[in-house]
Amino acid sequence: MKRSDEYLENRIRWRVRKNNVLCSKVSFFEDLDKLKQQKLIALLTPQNIGNPVVYFKGRKRNWTIIGTQKIACGNDTFADSIAYENINQWTPYDYPLDEPKTTIEYLKARYFGYIKRLQYKILMEEKGGRRVIFYGPRGWKLYDILNITLMMERFKKNYE
Repeated sequence: MKRSDEYLENRIRWRVRKNNVLCSKVSFFEDLDKLKQQKLIALLTPQNIGNPVVYFKGRKRNWTIIGTQKIACGNDTFADSIAYENINQWTPYDYPLDEPKTTIEYLKARYFGYIKRLQYKILMEEKGGRRVIFYGPRGWKLYDILNITLMMERFKKNYE
């Protein structure tokens, strides 16, 4: 059974409210000023992300937008996206995807290699091997991007 964009948008909004995600660097797309919305829509139209729902402001004009069909990232001149059903794996940017880890190496990287409160980038890899870096607010708000993305990934893989 295919889920409509309206249903998916309501689920994203529910998750954002439930986890208390909104802050000065995170807002619903419709709450952005009209000029910013127009610029972002012009960049996102070729990406076909569905309805843009949540806007995460990153560092140096970088942003991430959670849409109903894809997660998108970019800056003032560039946008890229990954469909939820095509996400193969993800990691905080400082933690490599490729290196096999023993338990000790994993624990060292987990506890000493990166600190969650300092993170502001996520590296996602598509099934084809293409990698995209998503930017968000520094710290725990970055992991809200992942929580919403995982929810959407489950919806797409289980219901379509």
